[in-house]
Amino acid sequence: TPDPTPDSTPDPTPDPNPSNVFEIKVIGNASDWTNSNVNLEIIVDKSVTLDSKPYSFDGGKTWQAENIKTYTENTSGIKVMVKDYEGNITTYEETIDIDKIDKEKPSLKINTKDNKLEIIVDDNASGIKNVLVNGKEIEKDKDGKYYAELSSIGEYKVQVFDNAGNESTETYTYKGTEEQKTDPTDTTTKTDTTTKTDTTTSTKVIPQTGKKLGIIGVIILTIGIGLYSRIRYKGIKLK
Repeated sequence: TPDPTPDSTPDPTPDPNPSNVFEIKVIGNASDWTNSNVNLEIIVDKSVTLDSKPYSFDGGKTWQAENIKTYTENTSGIKVMVKDYEGNITTYEETIDIDKIDKEKPSLKINTKDNKLEIIVDDNASGIKNVLVNGKEIEKDKDGKYYAELSSIGEYKVQVFDNAGNESTETYTYKGTEEQKTDPTDTTTKTDTTTKTDTTTSTKVIPQTGKKLGIIGVIILTIGIGLYSRIRYKGIKLK
């Protein structure tokens, strides 16, 4: 039996840039919310001899010598490729999405309602982490709103933080209710000052007046006794 006719179909032309010929890794993407830049870094085994500009972060459109690229904002669909000195290209196994950058401050608005601070906050990216009033954390009420009691006259510092670490701050000055403005404890100092002034004046005047009256009385009494003695003496002598 004759041998079957050999297949005359030519072998396909080899790909001049075969992919995945060596292993690469990419690190640096943020897994948690951040308000900083994200630096993607490509790592290739040192045994691989690379091209002079071996790294691409845009699917081979551009190539660079540095293995790190900085992203200042969220970016999706990043395709990483690495080229060796022979022109062989390895493509990273998956596209990369940077979606944890949040550099915007949360919005903050303050209203007063029923002797309370009504704190209205919002954050469209990482979300609200906490709300502080004069350093004390305020919890949400059952309706998901933030309120703080205006318990005394003075300044109330309101701080809002989102999950990326961005902060918004406002200060509200509370002037108080009419009852708080007329607090009788405010007059304590004035009352004490008046009392001290009156007491000091009385001490200086009244005792000195008494001393002067006492001396004059003694002088008058002495003169009177002397005159009486003389008159009496003369009366006895005349008899």
